[in-house]
Amino acid sequence: MKETLKLGIILLLFSVFAAGVLGFTNKITSPIIDQRQKEETEAAYKELVPDADEFVQLDPDKLSSLQAQFGKLVEVIIAKKDGTTNGALITTKGGGYGGDITILTGVDAEGKMIGIKILDHKETPDIGTKIEHKDFQDEFVGLSATENATLVATKKDAQDVEKISGSTVSSKGVMAAVNLAIDTYKELVNEL
Repeated sequence: MKETLKLGIILLLFSVFAAGVLGFTNKITSPIIDQRQKEETEAAYKELVPDADEFVQLDPDKLSSLQAQFGKLVEVIIAKKDGTTNGALITTKGGGYGGDITILTGVDAEGKMIGIKILDHKETPDIGTKIEHKDFQDEFVGLSATENATLVATKKDAQDVEKISGSTVSSKGVMAAVNLAIDTYKELVNEL
């Protein structure tokens, strides 16, 4: 009995020590990770709208209203050049095979999609990760941001995007996120 109690106390002490080390490590690395994610997001903004000289967040009240309407809307950034709006960057999520896929969708001042960037996902390596391939992402370039896109096996219409063979769930997740960005843009188009 005494031996069991002794081992239990030793295990408890090791567990408390390990939890303390993990908590300390998280406290130290969390700001670094947050800063790196912020830099990566800003680089994605600049990649989608390279001529913008300013990126402004949408009014928080308007964003909250849109988030209530569109549950998986994360953020809306207005891209400006010399004080004039020249695009919108809309971050949304769509359900993939491994969880939510976070997408940044860029729309120019004429209402055409500039492109998309996959910001975060947990899709299956070599299958679901095909959503990161340039060929797939380039299919969104030039689509109208005022009409929802359609995921198809073979492209027939201007708003069609070909799904990735073997990665249908991931393709659908990207399409859901992009169409949510399009719906958000349609709500904002008169205010930009």
